[in-house]
This record gives sequence, structure tokens and C-alpha cells, in this order.
Amino acid sequence: MKKHNVKKCAIEVSSHSLEQGRLNTIDFDVAVFTNLTREHLDYHKSMENYFAAKMKLFGKIKKSGYAIVNNDDPYSDRMIEKIKADKNIDLITYGIKNPSDIKAEDIKFSMKGLEFRLRVENDSIVIGSCLIGRHNVYNILASIGVCLLEV
Repeated sequence: MKKHNVKKCAIEVSSHSLEQGRLNTIDFDVAVFTNLTREHLDYHKSMENYFAAKMKLFGKIKKSGYAIVNNDDPYSDRMIEKIKADKNIDLITYGIKNPSDIKAEDIKFSMKGLEFRLRVENDSIVIGSCLIGRHNVYNILASIGVCLLEV
């Protein structure tokens, strides 16, 4: 990437890599929180440890950067509270159930994929995808959040 003068990229950051310090030399313009499940408890041993590992990503956001948070996740309130304590980070929320900056409504699933009404402020548009599953609605919302930014 350096050889080709790449200036921006998107990467998936694992809680393992954060905990092991593999990203210590990287600062981010944007960080996205999708969810916190019991998926990696074999490594983290407790939900509290797992949450702390995920929070390390948000400590790596550059000044005037952005945090994009799934407002429907049970850990979102705690995460949002910690992010808001850093006055240099702008926060954007997304969700289906809870009030959010970016919201999916009227979700329909079929064998052909999914469809929903996207709401951002006072604007709305119907989004369709061949992807299947509620988790993909959340992933689309998070991606839209990143795309709306000017970074």
C-alpha cells in the first residue's frame, strides 16, 4: 500500500489484535462498533475484558475523528458514554430499534435478500440488497455511516 501511495483503507480490527498491541502504531479517522457478543470469551475470559479490548479501538481515533456505534447493542450506552467523554471525537449512532442518527425502518426479508427504508435526519430512501439477515442491515447502516463522512 505504501509503494502504491494508498492514502485510505478500511480494515476489520479484531479484539485480539487490539489486546495484543498489533495495532499500536495505527491511528484511525473512523472506528465502528458493530456488537459485543459472547463469541470470543475463550480468549477474553469475561465480557468486561472483551468490552475493554473493544474500547481500545476508540482510544486510537485521531483528533476530530469519528466513532460510529450500533445503538441497539446492549453495550452501546456504556460505549457512547466513554466516547462522549472524549470531546475530540464526533459520534454517529445507527440502529433499527433505538433512536439513532442512521436508522433502518420497514425492514422486509425474502429469499432474494432484504429491503428497508433508510432514514438520515429528515431524508429517507429505500435500500435493497441481495444479502440476507438482520446482521446485514446493521452492517449496511454502519457502512452508510462511514460513507457519509468527509474524511
